[in-house]
Amino acid sequence: MVESRRGRGRGGRGGAAAAKVVEEEEDDYGEDIIRVDGGMLEGGGQLFRMSMALTYLLKKDCLITNIRGKRGNKGAGLGNQHLTGLKCLKQLIVGSKVKGDFVKSKDVHFKPGKNSIKREQYEADCKTPGSVHLISQMTLPCLLFQEMPQCKLTIKGGTLVNNSPPAHSYEHVFLPMIRKMGVGVEYEIKKHGLFPDIVGEVEVTIKKLESQLKPIDLVERGKLLGCTVHVTTTDKFHPIYTDLFKPQFAALFRDKVSATAELTIKDEDCPIKKQGSAKVLAITAILHFEQPTCLQANILLDNCDDARGETLAKELIEQLLLLTATPNVCTDEYFADQLLVFMALAEGTSRLTCKELSLHAETIIELLRQFVPEIDIQVSQVGDGEGKYTMVTVKGLGLAPVA
Repeated sequence: MVESRRGRGRGGRGGAAAAKVVEEEEDDYGEDIIRVDGGMLEGGGQLFRMSMALTYLLKKDCLITNIRGKRGNKGAGLGNQHLTGLKCLKQLIVGSKVKGDFVKSKDVHFKPGKNSIKREQYEADCKTPGSVHLISQMTLPCLLFQEMPQCKLTIKGGTLVNNSPPAHSYEHVFLPMIRKMGVGVEYEIKKHGLFPDIVGEVEVTIKKLESQLKPIDLVERGKLLGCTVHVTTTDKFHPIYTDLFKPQFAALFRDKVSATAELTIKDEDCPIKKQGSAKVLAITAILHFEQPTCLQANILLDNCDDARGETLAKELIEQLLLLTATPNVCTDEYFADQLLVFMALAEGTSRLTCKELSLHAETIIELLRQFVPEIDIQVSQVGDGEGKYTMVTVKGLGLAPVA
């Protein structure tokens, strides 16, 4: 018997019903089922999302238990955002069976069908400002292997929310990098979604892969050429941005980071019509080198009373200095884990360098090895002292596109 610790949550089920789900599932377990402990390593939502994506992509039966086990009793189990992504995946394939798909569920059994559904449009609606980019993280790799030449995914949720990739870095750092691997994807923000009460909307248009994903080689970056800063502000944050951040940042950048690199600041007003509603100041600084990189720094404020207003420019500069301190680092900690999945799916050998592996990246590596025991992933330390960094080498599976 698989132990069930599901509690009762909004839209969820009580302990007896949850136990019944697990009992019913046991008859469906095959010898080749992948069993994932949702509390291992990072033990959060990313482990669940990528387990479900790999289940779909590799057509392997998966049981994940103890979902978000590192989040404590209050945060454990499926949240609304995780459930929304799972329901979207279920839409993509004929004959999929999912058990445990309810809020607060701690165990999910996903048994994918064999044939994709021929549709041109899909929708994933969080109904809250749950991160649209975390849902895309789960669904985008899967939509590359659809039968239709092109499909559109509409995701409703949060675009600029804490503890997730902000819209600026997703659009201007992550998507350009996977396009280099052969991914045909377009991204449009219809409306920003902000915590706690504004649900936004993005449209992601994905082209079916015509050939295997190409490998990437992110090990040398060359000279720093420039920095682009993307800023989104709501009404209440305008004084902090215009009076405190903007005048200080350019001077600090020239003094501390580079006197010659081109600096571009792009700001966007995000008017909020509802009084007393959500507010945000989102800043993403992206570094550009001679060779492709995924290096960016973020600050997101959702409290206009925060005293950090006077130190925002200094905080962002300190982040940039850390990114430039080690010459051969090409990927920051927030993108290494996201790229690893695409590297594993690609044909040939991919490499990336980062200062050190995040727990999220270590989790993805362990998960890939669990789903594909024969996969060759090498992690090595290069250099010593302050110049020490990590290199990850992945010999990809060369997953073939749908014929």
